[in-house]
Amino acid sequence: MPAPPRWLGNIRGALLEEVVLHLLQRVGYRTVKPGEEGTRNSGAGLLLLGRGTEHQIDALAAYDHGPAFVYPIRVLVEAKCYFPPTKVELPIVRNSVGVLKDVSENYVSHAVGAPAMSRFNYVSAIFSNTGFTTRTQHYAIAHQVFLIQYHRKSLLSKSIKGLLDLAAGHFHFDPTQPLPEGSINRVRMVFRGLLSRDLALIGDVPVLTEAGFRHLEQNVIGQLQQIRGSYYGSLQGIWPVHLLSSTEIPQEAFADRDTLRCRISQRNDGQWFFAPSQNTTVPHFELEFDLPTEIGRMVAAVENDPLRLAQVKAEQFSFIDLTGIVGGVRRQVRLKLDRDWLNEYLRSKGFENGLDTEPPRPE
Repeated sequence: MPAPPRWLGNIRGALLEEVVLHLLQRVGYRTVKPGEEGTRNSGAGLLLLGRGTEHQIDALAAYDHGPAFVYPIRVLVEAKCYFPPTKVELPIVRNSVGVLKDVSENYVSHAVGAPAMSRFNYVSAIFSNTGFTTRTQHYAIAHQVFLIQYHRKSLLSKSIKGLLDLAAGHFHFDPTQPLPEGSINRVRMVFRGLLSRDLALIGDVPVLTEAGFRHLEQNVIGQLQQIRGSYYGSLQGIWPVHLLSSTEIPQEAFADRDTLRCRISQRNDGQWFFAPSQNTTVPHFELEFDLPTEIGRMVAAVENDPLRLAQVKAEQFSFIDLTGIVGGVRRQVRLKLDRDWLNEYLRSKGFENGLDTEPPRPE
């Protein structure tokens, strides 16, 4: 069997970026199109002017409802779709840091009375279906590049498998030749059209075969439609996470509050999720997320010790600030770990004093 063409991996990454943009739109972000906000169309993506030069940006998302004292937020989106166990390595993030620094410094001062130049607060976010190496994570944290991993997201797993299963026969390209210029961007637009049901984006120039259309519709887009809730959050104000749900957060959850007491648990398949505490009257829902690797190591080290596990949860999962659409309205809310629920769990395991119990001393 001949080796798959090298361009197939680039297409997978571009389509994962489109999946991310689709889920960002569900949160309230807007996809920036070529020609908007100082960008140009390079044929392979967006060109964005920095202080030193222009940079090709895979995708750019805009959040137009940010807080006061902060320029409008623009997210430089990059996605890597690899076969396990390959992880995103340091050069990818190092390049993102350089681009982020350059575009963030592209500003000039103006004399009084001159028109003001648009200013944005650029941030960089890299998404991966397989995760990131340890060095990559440490470097990203130091330089404020946000890393979102999806390799334990049950609601996205089938769509990602659909992307990984893409083959040369799904496209009208010669597998023995490099792609013609602009081909990946054309595939991206067709996929965006399929997601949004916008026939104008699909166009008349064939890039997908009939088998390719069927594959994307059945194995990627059909699976995405099962995701009803998409929310982005910051765990402990440090760790970026993407929370997904098969149901939307009900409006009653935050009808008269901005904070909701929750429990955090892990299913048998390893998937972590937040859910309303049983001590509340809010209708049940579950928000699944992929545990940041550093916290995952802490959990793995104490997973057989109920008390120490509870202490890790209390220290590392005490709250998550969440942004998304709740009841048709953009909201910024907080999910707060319910310590009463945590203590009830500990008492059921024989720790009568809950989190006040002293951990056993090592012998």
